[in-house]
Formats: sequence, structure tokens, C-alpha cells
Amino acid sequence: MSELNLLSALSPEEFYIVASRSGRVLHVSPSLAAALGADLVGRNLNDVMEDRVVSDLILHVSAENVYRFDCVLGGRAYDCGSRLSESGSMVLVFSPVSADDPGSSSLELVRYLSREINSNLESMNIALHTLTQTADPAQSLAMLTRGILNLSRISKNVAAKADFEQGCLLLDPRSGDLAGDIRDICRRARQMCAGFADLQLDEGGTEAAPAVYDRTAVQRILLNLIAFHLDVSVCKKPGLHIRVERAPEEMTVTMQLRGSRQPDRMPLEAPCGETIPGQGIELEIAAMLTRKLGGTLITTGREDGGRACRLSLPITQDSQGTFSSTRIEWYGGLDIVEVELSGVLPSEAYRKPRT
Repeated sequence: MSELNLLSALSPEEFYIVASRSGRVLHVSPSLAAALGADLVGRNLNDVMEDRVVSDLILHVSAENVYRFDCVLGGRAYDCGSRLSESGSMVLVFSPVSADDPGSSSLELVRYLSREINSNLESMNIALHTLTQTADPAQSLAMLTRGILNLSRISKNVAAKADFEQGCLLLDPRSGDLAGDIRDICRRARQMCAGFADLQLDEGGTEAAPAVYDRTAVQRILLNLIAFHLDVSVCKKPGLHIRVERAPEEMTVTMQLRGSRQPDRMPLEAPCGETIPGQGIELEIAAMLTRKLGGTLITTGREDGGRACRLSLPITQDSQGTFSSTRIEWYGGLDIVEVELSGVLPSEAYRKPRT
């Protein structure tokens, strides 16, 4: 990928560095320079990161794959993804790693879960009360259905996040058509969102991609990314363009959310002024599962107020002919699309007939 294409997926708010293969810093994003309070251009990566970081990068960074590692920059911990551009420069993208202790993280998850359960139970109670007093129960039934599915979604996301943090999140890798499954789940999401959000799908060809992967994890990544983009949109009917492409060794999904963001739209905040934990958990789950599958995810804001993300999943071949022998049932027979989109679609979406 060209350096221009790599950088076009990033906004000035993203933390990134462009360096030569010798480790000399060529460019630093404005946000990272402001956070560090120093101009790194012209300096060597070994001087501002670990002493041997350049030799490790030379050994691992390539144009085909993203090399991920943890590092400390300016006294703060980051997850770094680095890739080689066509011009031979190294593009390093940094994501801050939370410094919260496990106890604090667990407590915030409990608070998030409690808040969401109470909110959904209140809506379901209203729907149940209305159901007994109307001649047309369809809307009340739709509200109840959405509430039940949304509670299922929330509990699964919180459980998956907790399992991942404790290193015990299990995957169920099996042989299949990765390209076909990606296209299928995007089509189903488009159908589910019809009338409430405009999902435009560019499938970029129909070539199969035989691989070994966790099918449910891939579906969850895509649905959580779709849900995240629809949730941050302020449009009455959000527009999301999805492009699916195949490269020799990876599948790439690009999502572009049309703007514009209202200037007064701000994240929900706790009384102390800090952002309430749990907001945007869909993006956390997508990033978590992407890393677990060995893929990469870059997401950024756009100048027009929209959002953009680029997901890459490896087309992993099963060279040893072995894969999981135990199927993991994540959804207990519930429809994964209906569950994962229940947090962003109105109850009317669960009233319309579906094929």
C-alpha cells in the first residue's frame, strides 16, 4: 500500500509517525506532537522509544502485513501497528493502552452493565404495560423483542471483554469461505437496516477465499463496526458505505460513514466530567476480536464529521489440517444480526416481516 493511501485513512487526531527504514523520523501527526510536547522530526526512533526498536522493526515490518507490538512513548503505554509503504517508509500508528487497573476496569464494566439493564428493563416494562391496553399489540411486541435481544447483546459484549482481559477468550476456528461469510453478513445487515439506515455494499468481486477462521467472531466484528458507525451518526437516516476487497493474503473491509457531525454533539459524560465507560463498547469488541484473529483495524474521524475504518483479516490456511472440534454456541439460537444491531435500530425494525 502506498504511503498516501495509508495516511489517507488517518486523521490529524490519530497518533502516528512516518520514519525511514533507518529509524529517522520523517513526519509526526499534529496530535501526537502536541501530546508529547516535542518535535521528533529528524530524531531516531531508538532515542524516543526502546533502544532496539529500530532493529526489531527492520526485522518484522513488511508491506504485506502489519507488525504489532507494545511500547512506551513519552511515558505512556501504547499498542503500535507498523507497516511498510511502497516508498520504503515505515508508518507507525499508536493506540493508547488504558492504564486502569483490572479492578477498576471490572468495576466500570459492572456499572455499564447495570446502567444498560435498568434502561432496557424500563422500556420493556412500558411495552408490557402497553401490550395489555391496546388492540394492536405488534408495536409492544416489537419493543419487547428488541429489549430482550439488546440485553443479550450487552451481556455477551461485557462477558467477551472480561474474558479477553483475563486471557481466556476462546475461538472456534473452522474451514470456510471467509470472503463469502463477510459478504453474507453485510448483506443481512443491509436488509435488517432497510428503511432506518442506508447501507451501500460494494462487494468488489465474488472470488472465494478458503481459510480457517472463527465465523462467529468475524460476524461479530463486522456487525459491531456497523453498529458503532450508525450509533455515532447524528443523521436521521445514516448512510454507511461498505467495500469488501480481497488481496492475496487478506480480506479488507472499508467503511465510510457520511457526515456531518453537529458541533454540539459530545460524548456522554459522568458527573466528574470524564467520558462514561461503556460508550463505544462495540468498537472495543471489534478491535479486540480483530487482534485475536491476527487482523488489523484502523478507525478515524473524517474532516466532514463522518467516520472511516479499515479492517483487514488474514486469509489463514490450515497447513496442519487441524481445527477446533467443539462448536461454541454464542447466541443460543438467536439471530446474530438481530442481536448485534438491537442497540442502534428502533423497535420498528423488529416489527417488519423478514425473509
